[in-house]
Amino acid sequence: MLTKRIIVDNDGGDVFGCKSASYEDFIAARLINLPSTKATTLFYTTISSGFGLFSHRTALGTVRVGQEPYLQYNRVSEMLDLGTDCLQYVSRFCREQGIELFWGMRMNDTHDGTGQYYSDLSFRQNRFKNEHPECLLGSPDRYPRHGARTAVNYAMPLVRELAFGFVKEVLDSYDIDGVHLDFFRHPVFFPTPASGEHATEEEIGLMTELVKRISSEVRSHGKLLSVRVPDDVGYSRFLGLDVEDWLRTGLIDLLCTTGYVQLNDWEYSCRLGHRYGVPVYASLDEIRPSNAGKVAPERNRPEVMRARVCDALGQGCDGILFFNYIFDSDVSKPDVRQRHELIRQASDPSLLAASPRCYYASYRGIGTIAGGAPYHRWFQQICTLTPVSPVAVQGERDIRMFIASAAGNATVRILVDDDACASVSFEGQTEKLVPGENVFRTDRLKDGCTVFRFRAEKPFVLYDLSVSFD
Repeated sequence: MLTKRIIVDNDGGDVFGCKSASYEDFIAARLINLPSTKATTLFYTTISSGFGLFSHRTALGTVRVGQEPYLQYNRVSEMLDLGTDCLQYVSRFCREQGIELFWGMRMNDTHDGTGQYYSDLSFRQNRFKNEHPECLLGSPDRYPRHGARTAVNYAMPLVRELAFGFVKEVLDSYDIDGVHLDFFRHPVFFPTPASGEHATEEEIGLMTELVKRISSEVRSHGKLLSVRVPDDVGYSRFLGLDVEDWLRTGLIDLLCTTGYVQLNDWEYSCRLGHRYGVPVYASLDEIRPSNAGKVAPERNRPEVMRARVCDALGQGCDGILFFNYIFDSDVSKPDVRQRHELIRQASDPSLLAASPRCYYASYRGIGTIAGGAPYHRWFQQICTLTPVSPVAVQGERDIRMFIASAAGNATVRILVDDDACASVSFEGQTEKLVPGENVFRTDRLKDGCTVFRFRAEKPFVLYDLSVSFD
């Protein structure tokens, strides 16, 4: 069994954008150049947006057919007419290329409740949600405090039975290597957390029983079970997910952590998973504007993504999960080529270390969780310094940075306010700070944790801290 993986998560949107329903055109949309990236594993989600709406053949759920507005290139019906579907195509491709394949299910995707142009159509197409409004956490005139009104309620036996049934149906019908349960799309599952309170023991027990049942079914087919969850045991339990219990009792084979927020350093997830002999994979989702405001473009640069990969591997992760990272196969486009190249570099630390990298004290800042999950800030232990979540410094303040592959000359950039009168010390080097942006060179950084100690002659605001290697 693989333990070192480079995983690419494909959200299944290629079935809506391929030129025709043929195998060749479907693969050409996103997957054709995947083998050149050296990715070992593909997580393929057959939409599941929302719960019970799929792009593969299903008797239990709803097959997403039709070519209304934004689905004008939907090839699901045409594939069905050919006696196949996108998951069968993907399975064939992975077998031909020697790539490990997990079918991915988003446990409570609520893109059908966001108010976007696609939301109403997604909800109208979902047979289960329309036939069983009592199984939803909200209604058109009643919104939960947290999460979307279209989220399903896992306290309802029918919801749990269907979730299990969807997994079993795929295991019985498709040639795959495992199942990936994505609890980050979107992490509101029960009425109590949706109201802003900690999940009850009963709710936690219901979800654990479901995961136990799914795990047993997956193992009976000789397959693996992966989950993507928040990177904090306490926050996961708050939502109703007893991740440590799942690990302790041997229910899961791969632990993937984080999404659009990060609560702890990667070392936290590694200690958790490795304590129970389970490999850990860092989910490196893009930095979204809603999470980081004006800093998102800066932090989505290739050299920053490269640094994030280095940090995750350097802190002990067994591999990387590139979540929704490839949307185009045309490597003649510079941005597409850069993404494919970064995935290839992730499998070879020497390639990463030889390429430009830019590390930040915080990549995401405070962040927000897609789907409206509650109160993650209560559990956040990681540094959240960004220009939109600055830090007030009075007296002394330490900022801890993990910098992997730190050998060589580096450029340190520190952004402070216009009234700053302060200094910073690290690894025996001290620099006087001036108002605005400060840039200086250093060759003293070492692999691992570096503490930047700021000393203020009078209170000032620290806006950003980065270290780059060219």
